Amino acid sequence: MAIELGINTFAIVAEFDAYCADRLDMAAAFEADNASKAAALVSATDLLNEMPWTGFVVNQDQPLAFPRVGSYFDPRVGGNVSLSDIPKRIKQATLELAYHLLNNEGLQDDTGQIKDLQVGSVSMTLIQQAPKIPYKVTNIIRPLLINQGSSGWWRAN
Repeated sequence: MAIELGINTFAIVAEFDAYCADRLDMAAAFEADNASKAAALVSATDLLNEMPWTGFVVNQDQPLAFPRVGSYFDPRVGGNVSLSDIPKRIKQATLELAYHLLNNEGLQDDTGQIKDLQVGSVSMTLIQQAPKIPYKVTNIIRPLLINQGSSGWWRAN
C-alpha cells in the first residue's frame, strides 16, 4: 500500500524531508530512501494511533485516530485547539517518531534486551534499548492525551 495522508499516515515524505532539513544530527533521515521514510512514517503513525487521545473519532470507520470531535488546551497557544483536522502537534510527533525509528533500527522488535554481556575481560550490564516513544515525542503529544497521559487521579475536597 502506498503512503496516504489521513489513511495510513499523519505526515508525508515531503513534510519529513522539510522537517529534517533544518535540524542537526539527522543523518539517518538524509541517508534513507523514500520507501524507508514512508515506512517509518506509517510505523510512527501506527504507534501514535493507539494512544488514548482526548475526544472521539469523527467517523467510527475512519482508519486513523484523527480527525476527532473535541478540542484540547494547548499551552503554546494559551487556549483550546480543535481536533477537527490533524493537529500540528500530531504531525510534529509523527515526524519526530519516524526519525527516531529510522535512527534506531530494530526498535520495534520486542524479542528482548541484553542484561549482561561479556567478551573476554570486558563486561557490560543492563544494556538498555532506546524507548519506542522518546521523551520528546511524549512531551509534544501530552496535551492531546486523556488526562495529559497521567494515570494518576486527584480528589478535590
